[in-house]
Amino acid sequence: MWLKKLVQVAAVAAVSVTTVGLGATNASATSNGGCRSDNTNGQWAQEPGGFLLDPCVWKESTGSASLHPELQAINPNGINADYCAQLLAVTSTGSTYQVHDFGCTGWMTYNSVDTYMPWHRPGHGTYVVQMGYWATINGVYGYYGGAQSARLYID
Repeated sequence: MWLKKLVQVAAVAAVSVTTVGLGATNASATSNGGCRSDNTNGQWAQEPGGFLLDPCVWKESTGSASLHPELQAINPNGINADYCAQLLAVTSTGSTYQVHDFGCTGWMTYNSVDTYMPWHRPGHGTYVVQMGYWATINGVYGYYGGAQSARLYID
């Protein structure tokens, strides 16, 4: 009985560690902000429907506490999509939680998107911008994506 319980606890711990590790893969270890592709050898996140996402986060200026996201996407199939961004705080263990919702861009079918979202002043900490999109892919309407920018530190 105790062995079965030990195996269950070990399995939950392994899944938790794996989840934290996977959640932090897009949020790279840089602190100056930038785009996802800056720290993934130029690779954009591949998402359902053929979408490629490359979210970025930028400081207003050196020493500034204001930041804003840049949403970059390639939509080779011209699917009608509504791109959205959230600001996530990164904890010391690498996990994230949402601190701000930047909202969405509005529906568009452009093959290439490069747009900036409004400024936000979150306070001290480490942050990433997470990007996704609302769309109907293979007849299924839903929210897709979850690509994260490089990390940005605000002191």
